[in-house]
Amino acid sequence: NLAFIDARLKEGYSKDDIIHVIDVKTSQWLNDTSMNMYLRPETLFNATKFSSYVAEKIKERGLVF
Repeated sequence: NLAFIDARLKEGYSKDDIIHVIDVKTSQWLNDTSMNMYLRPETLFNATKFSSYVAEKIKERGLVF
């Protein structure tokens, strides 16, 4: 699991980017039974989607942060 995170860090992403992706995807998928199975390192830190996940904003209670 750490290999996915290490790969993103080696690409120049920061620890804050990693945390941001976890926060964004958890806020979107945790209570969604069709998506919560994807809250795993293989999905969150895969090279093909990670940059788009970093660019997303957190939506919480109708507000964008």
